[in-house]
Amino acid sequence: MGQLIAPGLDDDLIPTQATLYILQYVQCSFSGDDYIAVLIFRLKAFPDDHLDAHPAYYPKDTISGAVASCQAELMEMYFEHVHPAFAILGPQGPSSISSSLTLRASIYALALQHCPAARDIDPWIFTDFNKQALNIERQAPKLETIEAALLFAQRHAHVLRAPTMPGMSAEIGSIVGMAHDLGLNIDPVHWDISEHEKRRRRRLWWGVFMLDKWNALTLGRPSFLVDHQSNHSQPTLSDFAEDCSSTPPPKDRNAALQFIAMAGLTRILSKIMTYYFSVQSDLEDVDSLDTMPAFSKFEEELEHWSTQSLAPLLAEKAFPDPTGSLEIAYYTTQVTLYRGVLRELTSRSSPTDQFWEYLSQQSKTVALSVINLLEYLPVARSSTFWWAIADEFGSFKTQLLHRWKFYDQDVLVLNFD
Repeated sequence: MGQLIAPGLDDDLIPTQATLYILQYVQCSFSGDDYIAVLIFRLKAFPDDHLDAHPAYYPKDTISGAVASCQAELMEMYFEHVHPAFAILGPQGPSSISSSLTLRASIYALALQHCPAARDIDPWIFTDFNKQALNIERQAPKLETIEAALLFAQRHAHVLRAPTMPGMSAEIGSIVGMAHDLGLNIDPVHWDISEHEKRRRRRLWWGVFMLDKWNALTLGRPSFLVDHQSNHSQPTLSDFAEDCSSTPPPKDRNAALQFIAMAGLTRILSKIMTYYFSVQSDLEDVDSLDTMPAFSKFEEELEHWSTQSLAPLLAEKAFPDPTGSLEIAYYTTQVTLYRGVLRELTSRSSPTDQFWEYLSQQSKTVALSVINLLEYLPVARSSTFWWAIADEFGSFKTQLLHRWKFYDQDVLVLNFD
């Protein structure tokens, strides 16, 4: 008796859409040219029953009891305030959410500050449970494990300290590892699985991609993901629709567009970080003549993204409006580009250089735009804010303030001491 795990079998033999197959085979006898083999197929979407994802030391359920009186309200607040800014769950609603305790704990933790009925719940209950449970579940991850981990990584800090995200790099590394274990880096367009799972996998991959790249920028650490090790195309509206539809319902359309726009922006950010801030780029002797073309290319990509993705969303004037975090992410990416090219220029260009002056003016424009955005951010935009991006920008801006000094309303001086 043997066991084989294979990626797929002939559809004529197995009319199913299962992802993985466990094939147990018995070779019975040979009789001349006659060959008799008995094949016993056992089909599972995820063959993990030989791995105990909930061993005896799995933490006890402290979540269900804690939210018993306000579970429905917490779910409602999550989909009203959090989901529009980071629609990783796609078309799922409160009634279709997995029973996974880690996923629910992550949802409750993010919804807590928006739910008056849950004001007496200790937020550490969710943090303590997930820190234990996710460490166990990552040994045999499922798609809901990735969903739980992605949302848990967006959690609010209960204690203000510096650094504000201890252990975050290692946590993201584990999420990337689980994503690779599940093959999320491969576009499942040709896989023999349901359309529902294909769409879910694409959303999760882009969620992992965005989390990895933005935290790499914030923490100043190398990204865990190498862009050429994935073949995913840009997410589309169909990835946020129900199985029988190619577009999400009108109420979910803006959330889907927000997610798609952030994915596109993160792709540009990743290329900028690789070109200007990788270890290898520091070793390369870039000719000053190459600086302008590379910068212009990235600037054109950002301008095109702003016109095609950001501007239409800003024109919607939705309520609630999740575009505040998207706009801040755009400004942050612009600043990252300017900072990168200025690093190249400082060693070989005069401050009076025309290109230098252009960059200084553009940097000033972005800085003033951010100040204006945060100063006049209305409730409609702040109530559905992707605070993970805001936290990352807040950490990143401390680096910028070291270089930017306003001496009056019209002059921005860049300092590289």
